[in-house]
Amino acid sequence: MSGPVLLQWNGEAFQPANRHWARECDKRYVVGEFYTLAEHNDRSMNSHRHFFAAVNDAWRNLPEQYPACPSPSPPSTSGPMR
Repeated sequence: MSGPVLLQWNGEAFQPANRHWARECDKRYVVGEFYTLAEHNDRSMNSHRHFFAAVNDAWRNLPEQYPACPSPSPPSTSGPMR
């Protein structure tokens, strides 16, 4: 089974949000069976930025005894990989 399925609550039942998700549900689930629903909340861009700002701050505040640690920035793509 892969990731979450996008469903919409209509006041009485959950329904696939569109035809794509209806086909996906037909592939994954059996009519009449019971399934447990778990809500999945995507993270916001603000949350994403906040997390990586905290990681960057942690890197910048490492003790001096760790001078060989790599940089928190992504590697440069302009040169060859080593």
